[in-house]
Amino acid sequence: MRNFQKPSDKKLDYYRKIKMPANVEIKAHYDEERLNKSVDFLGAVVEEMNQTDTFFNSKNGRLKLREEISNGFIQNYLIGYHRTNATGPTRSDFTKTEINEPEKLKEILGNTLGIRGVVKKTRKLYLVSGMEESDGAGLVSRVHIDTVEGLGLFLELEVLMQHEAQEVGASKFARYLMDKLRISDEDLVSEAYIDILFTQNES
Repeated sequence: MRNFQKPSDKKLDYYRKIKMPANVEIKAHYDEERLNKSVDFLGAVVEEMNQTDTFFNSKNGRLKLREEISNGFIQNYLIGYHRTNATGPTRSDFTKTEINEPEKLKEILGNTLGIRGVVKKTRKLYLVSGMEESDGAGLVSRVHIDTVEGLGLFLELEVLMQHEAQEVGASKFARYLMDKLRISDEDLVSEAYIDILFTQNES
């Protein structure tokens, strides 16, 4: 039987600071009933954030400017990422950099690329680690509980990877977490929030 547990404070701090080149991710519709049943497994909320993501038109992957408020601190990031629209555990490769003048950058990118749309959400972050020498060993997953403006409640998993050899284990760990968090394949969402909003607004 696999033994999955919460990371120590030292490990938690380490995984919050380290720069990861890729994740294995899933996104799913969720609800308060399942969240309440998963509280003991998830443990305490690590961080709660208000995020505004401005997406720009991009021919190669997705590009967004994230404005984030957490614990009274403001942080802003430019994030570019590539993720296939697929349900189930899917790899996402990304590049992320902190920026100091978000409004100026938003103006520059908006004028040159065009703004595709804006996603606003409240995010609660949990961390769960796999500590046994089996599927998930040495891996940590970010678990996001997202309340997205105009869309509702979602759960997102990001199993953090540092090298290619971890991808298979990360996918298995994501599947394990889906089971623990009561997520079925029917709950899974293949698209980014911006794509769902875009489709919803078109209909």
